[in-house]
Amino acid sequence: MKQKMVVKVSLNRKDSRCKAMKTAVSKLCGIDSIGWKGENQLEVVGDGIDVAKLTNLLRKKVGHTEVVTVNLVDGDGKKGGGDGKKSGGDGDNNPYPYPYPYPPYGNVIFPATYYEMQPACCSIM
Repeated sequence: MKQKMVVKVSLNRKDSRCKAMKTAVSKLCGIDSIGWKGENQLEVVGDGIDVAKLTNLLRKKVGHTEVVTVNLVDGDGKKGGGDGKKSGGDGDNNPYPYPYPYPPYGNVIFPATYYEMQPACCSIM
């Protein structure tokens, strides 16, 4: 699921544009392309990018940031329609078969072990 998001960034200094692009590319996985749209709008296209994480990173490194738009994109780079058909593949493409890292286990009963008491002896020797 490719997304195209436009984020408005406040640019206080000349090197803020470069710093914003470096921050977005170096800290997030799945970015296909990044560029400037207009004077202060950063356009990011990628697969599985978290918008909240992107805005928080840019706020910490560059300054005030706000999300303008988030859209789904087809493989051609055009906006996606709602036809509901898959483009290919007949299997489930989910890399994680479980919603949690390990399969659940039922109640595990450990056998109780009883030890006989040793006759009282001197604990000093």
